Amino acid sequence: METLLLKKGFWRNLVLFTALSFTTVIFGKTKLVDNNLHYLRASPTIYSDRDDYYSGGSKLITTANGLSSGLNVEVIFKGNDDPTTTVLTRTLGTNPSACGGSVTFTATVSNAGQSNNNPKCGSVTFYDGPISNGITIGTGDLTNGPNGNVVAFTTSSLSPGVTHTITAVYSPSGSNCKFLGSTSFPVSHVVNAPTEAVFSTHPADITVSCGAIPTLSSLSYTNGLTGLCGINGSVPSTQSAQIPSGICGGVITETWTFTDAFSRTITHSRTIRVNPPEVASFDPVIDITVDCGAATTSSLAYTNGKMGDCEIKGSVTSTLSVQDPAGYCGGDITESWTYTDNCNRTITASRIIHVRPAAEASFASVSDINVDCGAATRSSLDYTNGRTGNCEIKGSVTSTLSDQDPAGYCGG
Repeated sequence: METLLLKKGFWRNLVLFTALSFTTVIFGKTKLVDNNLHYLRASPTIYSDRDDYYSGGSKLITTANGLSSGLNVEVIFKGNDDPTTTVLTRTLGTNPSACGGSVTFTATVSNAGQSNNNPKCGSVTFYDGPISNGITIGTGDLTNGPNGNVVAFTTSSLSPGVTHTITAVYSPSGSNCKFLGSTSFPVSHVVNAPTEAVFSTHPADITVSCGAIPTLSSLSYTNGLTGLCGINGSVPSTQSAQIPSGICGGVITETWTFTDAFSRTITHSRTIRVNPPEVASFDPVIDITVDCGAATTSSLAYTNGKMGDCEIKGSVTSTLSVQDPAGYCGGDITESWTYTDNCNRTITASRIIHVRPAAEASFASVSDINVDCGAATRSSLDYTNGRTGNCEIKGSVTSTLSDQDPAGYCGG
């Protein structure tokens, strides 16, 4: 004869479904398993051999696929563990609570059928999230004290900025703990996000020289807290393109942006004003003196002494003023150089060219002559300085004759 254990309270007619544990019944070495309904009929004759066990003779009739078979078995009705209820409440702390603030959850385990026999054995486990994959955040044992069926759990470590689903699960333990486990209804609890972070410093606008744009820099942020509620760190900056572009200077915006885990964003920006490069200058010049007609234009180099993108370098050709006073007798000419860079900045240089008078002219060579008495007459004589253009001195003049010495027809 086999023994079949059933819960207390199943009396005369017992209907057993597949989902229950009685779909498998062992008789000797034969296991009968099927997915049909089984009908168990117990004898009305019940006797007790212990306070919490009941037994009696019974006939077991199984029905499977329209077939029936009868076996005499001994059926023991066990006085099983009493059902319980677990009630979870928040007994300390507000909802929502501040990040890092203490919150107390209290689980009260009661005997569902006998209020004067509440369980004081086993333990309560507190879960955050679904029990199947939730996080165990605390546990506590029931005791024999006046409030031994109450377990309180205090925490300040719940993650901020989310809604927590807290559930308490009562688990009996020990051979004398005659109670069934139970699970509370979940309690929702919100922990507010921590104080928003701010940047530790706020860099001011700056002005820099061409080529001295600062590299990207990091800026620290903090909310002044530590641990679970602390938001601390640093972020690198970004820089916009210079407006307008080019070497003539402009404005760059440097920006630091941080978004925390709660989708809150803080931003700080500063303006970097970039000056144009230094203005170029011409090489030094000094006044000169030249012969008439020898004043010519020349090139003069300029540079700002920088390198790379900030370099301004080259040369320009001079212009010459009109000589003052004009003519081949000499005068002054102003030689000037002018350069305007891409930033519309103009530089000039000049010097005085002193022009000497043209070379003095000379007559063509002459020699003495003899003429007859009364044949001496005036004549023209050419002169030139051998130059051309504005410096040329060229022409002829008529001679003059002095009185004959001694006078008279005797010659002189």
